[in-house]
Amino acid sequence: MKNRSIVILIFGLVSSLSLAFYLNKSESEKINSLSSKRAESFKQAIQNKMEFHLSAIRRMAQRWNNSKNPSLDEWKEDAKNYHKDLKGMAGIGFINHNFKIVHTYPNKSYNGTNLSLVDKRKEIFFLARDSQKMILSEPITLLSGKQGFLIVHSIKRRKAIHNSYIVSAYSYKDFIAEADPSLAKYFKLVFKINGQNIYATDGDRNLNGVSILSDYRKQKWEIDIFPKEDYLRELESFSTYLSPLALFLLFVLIFAFDKINKQRKKISKTVEKLSHEVEFRKSFLSNMSHEIRTPLNGVVGMVDLLHDTTPTPIQKDYLETLKLSGKHLLEIVNDILDLSKIESGNFELNKESSNIKEVIKISLSPFTNIISQKMITLDINFDESVPKYIELDILRFRQIISNLVSNAIKFTHEGGVTIDVKFSEQRLYVDIYDTGIGIPKDKIERLFSRYSQAEIDTSKRYGGSGLGLSISRKLVSLMKGELKVESEFGKGSKFFFSIETNVSEPPKDLNTKKIFIDSSFSVNNPYTILVADDNAINRKIAKALFKKLGYEIDLAENGREVLEAVKYKKYSLIFMDMQMPIMDGIEATLRLKKMYSFDKSPIVIALTANVLKEHKEKCLEAGMEGFITKPFNIQEVAQLISGLKKTNNLLPSEATVEADATNICDIERLKSLFVGDEDLIYDVLETLETQSLKYVSNIKKSLEDNDFENVSSICHSLRASISNFYATKIESNIDNIEEQTSDADKVNLKNLFLLVDKLENDLNALREEIRNEFIKRAA
Repeated sequence: MKNRSIVILIFGLVSSLSLAFYLNKSESEKINSLSSKRAESFKQAIQNKMEFHLSAIRRMAQRWNNSKNPSLDEWKEDAKNYHKDLKGMAGIGFINHNFKIVHTYPNKSYNGTNLSLVDKRKEIFFLARDSQKMILSEPITLLSGKQGFLIVHSIKRRKAIHNSYIVSAYSYKDFIAEADPSLAKYFKLVFKINGQNIYATDGDRNLNGVSILSDYRKQKWEIDIFPKEDYLRELESFSTYLSPLALFLLFVLIFAFDKINKQRKKISKTVEKLSHEVEFRKSFLSNMSHEIRTPLNGVVGMVDLLHDTTPTPIQKDYLETLKLSGKHLLEIVNDILDLSKIESGNFELNKESSNIKEVIKISLSPFTNIISQKMITLDINFDESVPKYIELDILRFRQIISNLVSNAIKFTHEGGVTIDVKFSEQRLYVDIYDTGIGIPKDKIERLFSRYSQAEIDTSKRYGGSGLGLSISRKLVSLMKGELKVESEFGKGSKFFFSIETNVSEPPKDLNTKKIFIDSSFSVNNPYTILVADDNAINRKIAKALFKKLGYEIDLAENGREVLEAVKYKKYSLIFMDMQMPIMDGIEATLRLKKMYSFDKSPIVIALTANVLKEHKEKCLEAGMEGFITKPFNIQEVAQLISGLKKTNNLLPSEATVEADATNICDIERLKSLFVGDEDLIYDVLETLETQSLKYVSNIKKSLEDNDFENVSSICHSLRASISNFYATKIESNIDNIEEQTSDADKVNLKNLFLLVDKLENDLNALREEIRNEFIKRAA
C-alpha cells in the first residue's frame, strides 16, 4: 500500500511539470483560442437578445392592433411590464399620430415631446407606417444624449383613422452590458454599423481582434473584440501556474480518495447490515403482533361470549380473572409495539378537541377498586386556569396518566395519591404526588430505561414490564414536553410533566352515544357480509359476534375462497384478514377491485393484528376502506358498520351485473329476430359470451402493451358484432375507447381501463338481458 501511494504522488508531480512546459511553449495560441471562443459566445448572446426584444415588441403591437379601445392606463401598465422584462431597454413609449409622446416609461419627463422635430425621427415613423413592419433604426442620438438605436412598430387600432406607434429606445452601452455583463471586465469592444464606428469601450488593442457580424433589417452590425492586458496576465498566470498545481492537487486527492473509498466501503457494509437488522426487527414485531394478537383475539372473544351464557358465580370469577390476564398480556404487546413505533419514527399523534377533566377522570376510573382495597386516597385538583376543552391525543394522554398513576398506586401502601392540573401559556401541567416507598436518588435515572425498574427485586414484588415509564417519557416528548421525577426514599415521589396544547372549541360529535346492541341492528344497517380469516377460532367468534347484531354471515379461510364466493353471491361488506395462506388479504382485495366497475365494489374492511402505520397504509392503497385491529369487540364492529356510507353494491363481472336501471339493448327490436327461434338464441348467447370475453381480454392486453393501434382495430370489430343487438350504450362506449386511443400522446390509461371495465360489465348485462327475456320467460 505504501509503495502504491509513492507511485501515485511521483506520477502526479511528473505530469504537472510536463503540463507546465507544454503550456509555456504554446501560450500565445491558447490565449487566442480562448479569446475566440469568448467572442463567439458573446456574438450568440447579442443575437439571442436582439431576437428576444424584436419578438416581444411584435407581440405587444399585435395585441394593441387587436384591442378595440385601449385606455391610456392599460398602455401604461403594459409599458411598465415590458420595460421590466426587456433588460437593456432605455425606455418604451406610445407615440400618437401627431408624433407626440403620449406616455413613456420609465422617464415620464419626455411626455409631450414632438418627435417629428427631433433629428432622423420622422422618416423612421413614415417607413414603419408605409411598410407596416417593425423598423430597426440607423444609429441615432437618444433623447438622453446617449448613442443608440430605436425599434419602431406601427399600430393601426380599430376604428382609428391614423396610425400610432410603439417606440423602444436602446443605448448601445446598456444593450451590450445586458447581453453579457462580465464582458467589459475582460475585453475592449468597438461597435460598428454599416462600417461606421458607433460605440467603443475602454481597453488596449494589442492582439488581433475577433469580429462578429450580424445583419438586422439590412444593417450590418460589426463588433471587434480585443482582450485586455489584465485578462492576458490572468490567463497566463492561470495557465502557467494554477493548472499544473491543480493537476498535482488532483493526484493528491486521488491518493486520499483511495483511502477514503476503502473506509467508505467498510461503513457501507456496516450501514447495510444495520438496515437489514432494522427491517428484520420491524418484520419481527409485525409478525409477533399478528401471532400474539390472533390467539389473544380468541381468548378475549371467547370470554365475552361465555359471559353471555349466565355462568355461575365461581365461573364468572374465573372468567374475570381470565379476561384480566388477557388484558394484561395485550397491554404488554401494545407497550412493545408502541416503543418500537416511537423509536422508528412511525408514530403520529391524533389530536382532537377534548374535555380534559373528563379525560383524566375516565383515565382514573379503572383504579377505583384497587384504591378501596388498599384503603388509600386518590385526589384530583383542577386549577381554575384549566380550560374545559383543549387539543389532545386522548388515547396517548390517557396512556401517560394511567402509567404514572398506576405506578404511584402500586408503590403506595399508606396515605394516597394526589394529582394537580393547571394550564398556562398554551401548556398543560400535570403533577402526580404519592406517599409511597420513594426512590433512591442514584436509581432515579434507571426508571426511564426500558425493561428496567429502580430495584432488582421490584418486578418480583410488584410486577410490571418496565416499559411504562419509558413509553410515557417518549410520548410526553412527542407532545413537546418533558417528564421528570423528584423523590425521597421512604417518603414518596412526584412525577410531573407539561405538554404543548391549545384551547379548543367543543367537538362536533359530543352527542355520540354508545350503540345499543341487539338483533335489530342488522335491520337498520342491511348488509350481506363475508368474513375471511385463516384462524378457526376467530371465524367462530366472528360468526357468534355478528349473530348478536342480527347477521348471518358467510366465512372464508383465505383470499382465493373470497374471490370464488363473490362469483355466486352478492356481498356488500367483506371483512378481510391481512395475513392468510394461499392468498393474503392485500392480494385478494386488489383482485377483487378489478372484478368490479370502480363504483360497484363491495366495501372491504381489514381485520388486522398489525397496528404499524405502514400496514394500515397498505390496506388503504389496496382499496380497503377501513380496518379493525384484533382483538376487536362487538361495539367496535357496530360503530364501524353504522358509520359506513350505505351503498347498493352489485355483483362482479363473473356473475350477474346490472349495468344501468334501463335496458342495455332494444328488447322490442330483438324480438323480431329471436322469438320462435330458440336455437338461434342459444347460438347467439354462446357466441356473444366467448367473443365478448375474448375482445375485452385482448383490449386489456393491448392497453398494457401500449399497442393502441390494435385497440382501435379490436373496437372496430367488436362494434360490428354489437350493432346487431341495438345496444347503443355499448356502441357509444366502444366508440369512446376507440377515440381515446386515436392519439397515443394523449392516452389516459387509468380512464381507459375504467371504460373497459364498464364495457365488460355492460356485455355481461347484455347477455343476461337476452337470457332473461328469451329463455327464462319461455321456460
